Amino acid sequence: LLCHVQNIVAFVMLPWLIVQYDISFQFLLILSLLSALIVIKYAPAATKKRPIAPKKVKGLKIKSIIVFVLLMTIACIVPPPYNRFVVYGVLLQSFTLLPIFSIKEEV
Repeated sequence: LLCHVQNIVAFVMLPWLIVQYDISFQFLLILSLLSALIVIKYAPAATKKRPIAPKKVKGLKIKSIIVFVLLMTIACIVPPPYNRFVVYGVLLQSFTLLPIFSIKEEV
């Protein structure tokens, strides 16, 4: 039940609030700096079901940073409100990299 509530808030309510209350793109860009730090520090994220070989970590980290930069570039090009949704998606995905979200599930 908690998972469903979190998904409704994250994927329905927050995007609706972004459109309804006109959260500024500049504010979201400032938040994206936090996302950049999270991606740099925690990407790539491994799980027990999908471990990452140590030799692949550096390459995947570089790819994660490149994808982050590409998405932020796209966010600066596309018109509102789509640019806000791109930044919001980047924020949401970066937060999922945090250790509190990487539950060590059993195989």
